[in-house]
Amino acid sequence: MRAIVMRRTGGPEVLRLEDVPVPVPAAGEVLVKTEAIGASYPETLLRSGAFPVPGGLPAVAGIEAAGTVAAVGDGVDAGMIGRRVVLMDTCGGAYAEFCASPLSAITEIPDGLSAVDAVAVGGMAATALAVLQDAELAGGETVLIESAAGQVGGYLAQLARRAGAGRIIGTAGSPRSSSWLWSAASTRW
Repeated sequence: MRAIVMRRTGGPEVLRLEDVPVPVPAAGEVLVKTEAIGASYPETLLRSGAFPVPGGLPAVAGIEAAGTVAAVGDGVDAGMIGRRVVLMDTCGGAYAEFCASPLSAITEIPDGLSAVDAVAVGGMAATALAVLQDAELAGGETVLIESAAGQVGGYLAQLARRAGAGRIIGTAGSPRSSSWLWSAASTRW
């Protein structure tokens, strides 16, 4: 299979298209035939060497992908085969035609949502959801969202409204960058 492999850290030029073996899913893992991959800021930090690459180098790059479950490892229900999923696997391996990931790193894609859209919202929406769950809103609270015009902040505003926040206050770098946020946050769900 083809994959984007990183043999050293550095700029984008360290990413190389190579032929590598198809991974075999271990116990508790699924093998996903990828349809779409994401390129996130944390991945650029790993590539640049700002953080150690999990498992060391060489490594297949990428932590976000969406596709169809092609095989399962021991302990995973075979009924998963054929399901459309999005994955966020911090161990990497997503920039490939196939990637093996723990069952805990995948989420099924709802009908009607494309693989590209699932990857686009997956990481940022998951971050916003985790923050909102930690906040344990009971309803009626005032919520302050810093960097509200960014992806995580935008999702957080929408989720906080759905969770019953009484008032949402967002900070942003400029009036232009925050104009879309207020219409999203003020919408009653």
